[in-house]
Amino acid sequence: MHPLDRIRAAADRVTARLTLVGADPHDDEDLRARKALLVLISVLILPVAALWGALYLAFGSPVGVVPLVYFGILLGAIAVFSRTRTSRGCSGWARSTSCSRRRCR
Repeated sequence: MHPLDRIRAAADRVTARLTLVGADPHDDEDLRARKALLVLISVLILPVAALWGALYLAFGSPVGVVPLVYFGILLGAIAVFSRTRTSRGCSGWARSTSCSRRRCR
């Protein structure tokens, strides 16, 4: 197996696993797709926020704490979402960081 195929297969497995976060057996396909999109976008933002904060701190700017706090809040929101299976439990501003309110309900 080609190394690129292994990476693609691993990425597909991780993506499939992430789409199950927050999934409820009673959800219709549309709601399940919206929840999967919410989780995938949030997970994609996590390394960006961590890198952004780390670079700012590495260059001596205390403002780098802000993206790291955002990272923690977003990680916590994903954890709460995985347990409650609803985005309504999160505060409105935390929900709006990943997608519009209209699409996450």
